[in-house]
Amino acid sequence: MEFLNPPFFNFINMKSAVPYLWLVFIMGALLLATCKKQEENTPGKVQLAAIKIGDESLDLQGNNDGIPVDSMIYIEFNDQLDISTAAGAIQLFKDPDSVVAFDLSSQDNNTTIILNTESLLSYQSAYRIIITGELAGAGGETFPGITVNFFTENGKLLIENITINGIDFGTAPQRDIDYENLDIEIWFSHQLDPEDYKPYFFVSGNFQKNILLSADN
Repeated sequence: MEFLNPPFFNFINMKSAVPYLWLVFIMGALLLATCKKQEENTPGKVQLAAIKIGDESLDLQGNNDGIPVDSMIYIEFNDQLDISTAAGAIQLFKDPDSVVAFDLSSQDNNTTIILNTESLLSYQSAYRIIITGELAGAGGETFPGITVNFFTENGKLLIENITINGIDFGTAPQRDIDYENLDIEIWFSHQLDPEDYKPYFFVSGNFQKNILLSADN
């Protein structure tokens, strides 16, 4: 055995190990293919892209102040939803725990949910949208759940119309006004506080003034 040098023995050993190497390679390839197939068959996760109210997009993780009181809330996802799971998974509350009713619909191939509340949201009020883990994607994707809080804007009181003795103040300049029977009516965009409105109205002239608020304020 002395005439055989070590390299020759290494060659013999490697040659005899070739079938085993092929077996290991084949088993590794089968294992990799199995894992890849399992990954392909495992449902992913539904991703929430945005929540929009009016022209405002809510911060999904932070504070949201001055949000419009629009009655339409758009909830956008990056994935197509199983729309049958949406109604039970989405809730809208006015703090502390007052449930806000809404009609639910979808668009954009079931990637956008629309909440249409029965009336406008209240001014200067706290709300929260809860989307639970019951929501699912069309392909069985899961959703981890999220709660988004927002606070609505302060209302703006606007004068919509004024009449003087039954004549629209905005149509033409008023002349020859009968001050003996002066009747001024002002329409506002929102109700006034019945306990605090008279101090803010003043008409110059030496005549008796009687300031009244309509039945609907």
